[in-house]
Amino acid sequence: MQNVTLFKDLKLRASYGFTGNQNVGGFSYLAKINTGIQYPFGNSSGSGGINSGAAPTATANPDLKWEKNEQIDFGVDVSLKGSFSFSADVYRRKSIDLIFYVAPPALSGTYESIPLNTGSMQNTGIDVSVNGTLLKTKSFSWTSNLVLSAFKNEVTSLGLSGPIDNTFSRIQGGSTRVEAGFPAFYFYGFVTEGIFQNYDEIQKHAVQVAGTDPSTSTAPGDIKFKDLNNDGVINDKDRTNLGNSYPSFTYGFTNNLSYKGFELSIFIQGSQNNKVLNFTR
Repeated sequence: MQNVTLFKDLKLRASYGFTGNQNVGGFSYLAKINTGIQYPFGNSSGSGGINSGAAPTATANPDLKWEKNEQIDFGVDVSLKGSFSFSADVYRRKSIDLIFYVAPPALSGTYESIPLNTGSMQNTGIDVSVNGTLLKTKSFSWTSNLVLSAFKNEVTSLGLSGPIDNTFSRIQGGSTRVEAGFPAFYFYGFVTEGIFQNYDEIQKHAVQVAGTDPSTSTAPGDIKFKDLNNDGVINDKDRTNLGNSYPSFTYGFTNNLSYKGFELSIFIQGSQNNKVLNFTR
């Protein structure tokens, strides 16, 4: 490229590899036995026939192993003959053999859920950085740096596990949920559509909490929830995806100005379109 005068530097990059996650609970692969079992047997003197014993509570899983991350990345670095440089990376990261706790079959005689490598998740994204000198004179200089990052998260499979709800202790009907086809830990709950102003509105709306006692049933001033399946009752079937905490993109923009020994730095950063739960309300 001796005759190409536009570039000062040009680099193409690619990488591929696996990493393991060893964050597996100690001895999780072993069976569990509860030794605090008491049962009646015979007629032991002084104990009323009560004896101590043991019973299995969880089966063993000798096939339990580390979770695994597989990532592929493509990137480019460019420096122009002027004062600008550019860097970009696109990547895909697959997390496989994710560990979820699955209820045992009834015929096992146990009741505790056991850890299985049964899930998978995927992140795809792009990172971009642009640097440059916008103005430079003998006494004044202005340089800038812009960084953009965006990614998409999706749980691709739960395997033998069903959707997992992490319920909020103080918000009835609300949780974060892990479910195939959606971002991990998205907000799951009821859609609000205003406040009940009077009893006439309550009568015309789907039943939320039945009854006539305002201290225990729906009353004016209560939040109005949307009947998504139009069955006339507000229940778990009306909960839905309310968004997630992952931003569409994040950014940072830095400007450095210098004039005769004086310097000024301006930095702006932010994230776009991520949902936030105000738990203090």
